[in-house]
Amino acid sequence: MDLPDNSIPYLTAHRNLLSNVSKRLNYHLDLDARWFPSIDITAAESFNPQSLCDEFMLTDSATAWGQDKCNEPLSEDSARKTTTPYTLEVFDTRSRATLSQAAMRMPTLEKIYTGPAPGQIYNLAIVKFKSNQSARLWLSSAIPAGSNYYLNMLRIPLAHAAATQGSALLHSALVEHEGIGTLLPGAAFSGKSTIAAFAMLTGAKLIGDDLILVSTESESASTARSFRRTLLMRERTHHSLPNSLRAHAKATSVSGTTKYAYDRKKLGRLTGIESKVQRIVLPSISTSLLKNAQYGYQLRQVGKATVVQHLVHSLDSSVLMPGLQSEKTRVTAGLLNLVAGTPCMALQMDSRFLDAPAQNCQRLLDDIASIPHTVQGVCA
Repeated sequence: MDLPDNSIPYLTAHRNLLSNVSKRLNYHLDLDARWFPSIDITAAESFNPQSLCDEFMLTDSATAWGQDKCNEPLSEDSARKTTTPYTLEVFDTRSRATLSQAAMRMPTLEKIYTGPAPGQIYNLAIVKFKSNQSARLWLSSAIPAGSNYYLNMLRIPLAHAAATQGSALLHSALVEHEGIGTLLPGAAFSGKSTIAAFAMLTGAKLIGDDLILVSTESESASTARSFRRTLLMRERTHHSLPNSLRAHAKATSVSGTTKYAYDRKKLGRLTGIESKVQRIVLPSISTSLLKNAQYGYQLRQVGKATVVQHLVHSLDSSVLMPGLQSEKTRVTAGLLNLVAGTPCMALQMDSRFLDAPAQNCQRLLDDIASIPHTVQGVCA
């Protein structure tokens, strides 16, 4: 039977779709148990597990967990040795045979997965979870593999996997000065990234400027690590840094805003991977000049209940959704342990802090390091 000419493109696309569906590989990540469970990944052949491992530092031989491996494919023997792994399935719209041709052509995904499982729906991605077990991630084929959006979507199931292990992913900066790690949790424009960036100029180590993973298990409640290799800085902070550092940056668009991406490997000894959390400082920026603040900042004790509430608000949203209550409970209990044994302070900064940011940051970090460990704040 002869087919009309206009049917050829459709049949070709259908054949390619079925081909993509059949080409799915298995991967196994045997990770440091302080942070993650072991993870079994099923994904299309186009998925690059090495980009995942590199960006989230899952196999960096320079870290304390240098034995991590990202092997492909997952053998039956390896699968049998794995104890209760976390399962992650990654799809793109071309690898779902059940999708209509119309949905495949749309850059915005439809609700292709329904049911009681908690999840989030974005313009170009969907993620669904089974509590303490697994995640499924759908990515639009319009997303370039390896792009910041692509990696940011992979961040979400990784954050949930970490929560099943009791690890809390916080929107926070972390710097280490004189061997003392200071956690700086806060929302955007709270000043945490500014402190983190200028800490590098004082001889302190920048562990992370935005996302920090904290192990909240009782035996290692004060250990924290950076979550991503890439450091993203706002334009103002970037231009305040010396040329020697700015030369390593690459402009990128994040949610419509220009930021500058720094690869921590190129920054060398100015950065680190992990540290002990020995101080918690809640940063904020004052809209008016602070009284009796010669260098543009003030430190004061703060109640433990306020700190716990602040940390909970700083948690990545992936462990806060309805339906993931057990993960949230476990992580929150760990944060209570962390706060109970750590000196906590509130920090306010005004515009004068940036008049001489490197010098003022040096003074600030010295003041934080001098806080006695016995300072516990006042419980509200």
